[in-house]
Amino acid sequence: MQKNSELIIQKYLNDEITYRELCRLTSDIPIEQLHHEIKKSIEINYLLSQQHLKVDSSQETYLNILAQAKSQKKQKKSSKVIRLNSILKYAAIFVVLMGLTFALKLKYFNQNSSLTIEDQPIILELANGTKQKIDQNKTIKITNEKGLIIANQEEDKLSYKTTKSEEVLVYNTLKIPYGKKLKLELSDGSLITLNSGTTFKFPEHFLSHGQRKVFINGEAFFEIEKDKKRPFIVHVNDVNVEVLGTKFNVSSYPEDDFINTVLVSGSVKLSNNANSSIYEKILKPGERGSWNHSSKEFVVETVDTHLYTAWVDGKLLFRNMTFKNIRNKLERHYNVEIVNNNQELDNLSFLASFDIETIEEVIETFKRNYGINYQIKDNKIIIN
Repeated sequence: MQKNSELIIQKYLNDEITYRELCRLTSDIPIEQLHHEIKKSIEINYLLSQQHLKVDSSQETYLNILAQAKSQKKQKKSSKVIRLNSILKYAAIFVVLMGLTFALKLKYFNQNSSLTIEDQPIILELANGTKQKIDQNKTIKITNEKGLIIANQEEDKLSYKTTKSEEVLVYNTLKIPYGKKLKLELSDGSLITLNSGTTFKFPEHFLSHGQRKVFINGEAFFEIEKDKKRPFIVHVNDVNVEVLGTKFNVSSYPEDDFINTVLVSGSVKLSNNANSSIYEKILKPGERGSWNHSSKEFVVETVDTHLYTAWVDGKLLFRNMTFKNIRNKLERHYNVEIVNNNQELDNLSFLASFDIETIEEVIETFKRNYGINYQIKDNKIIIN
């Protein structure tokens, strides 16, 4: 049976396993032996691929097999070939997992819940202090105190590329609540996607000369129009991000220890407000520059940029991330409050991906794969 099980595990890693073979793995092989053989198969694949093959960790693969078998038996699907979402095959096998990883993308549907998510509006504050609610189900024209059209809103996109620029710098501010996102087109054609829990200050029109300056507290993905005569500057707390034309992600929430800038294409220069001549870094595509609030230093490293930009498409990707940080992201994404009374859980790290799931389904996934206990009380998710 050992030789057959090795072949079946190999078929699983190649996404070619059948339902019957999956059941054989989970019913005919002792748990300890199954885990051991999975680990051995992954190590062999790793050596053969010379580190180019991306596969699950042995523990994740083991849990995925058990969860997939359980799900298939329960749902009695007719499909003979089980194909995992490719995003599950990301973790490199030599990454030291700090906690228990778990199977994802399983469609668990929780029963009726008392959780009610309050709908909060996006707020646009004009230069004179007037505040307007942005209804993403409408198409309207935004006017200033003089009655002049300064922007057009078409559902989830707000465009300031409307009228001719005046030589007066006037700033507006957008406040994006938890649970929502918004696309913003600036007067120069640059496109910004603002994430939940973000405050973004920007001019109605950029001047014809000088720098194009914006200010952010939160997270946004930038697609900047090139203009060598007018560098684009993003002010984010202690850090300035200077670009000419590029795509990058900036994240700086109050609860974060770092200000992260992830460059997708082009080139950006990072500098510190206090002393830019000393603290200055140039990023290349595929790099992340992190400013540590405590040490007051930049750290640059190569990353998978998709992990930091997937939120633009409504996806949540967590790779070796602590549950504490996951909670923060879930709260912002779903506009919910999660109270965790299990401090040990907060320090464990997980690998996960979600897109269309409700918050109830996400928490249920943690319950089924990790065994957490939770309840919904006073419109909060409480983990014990």
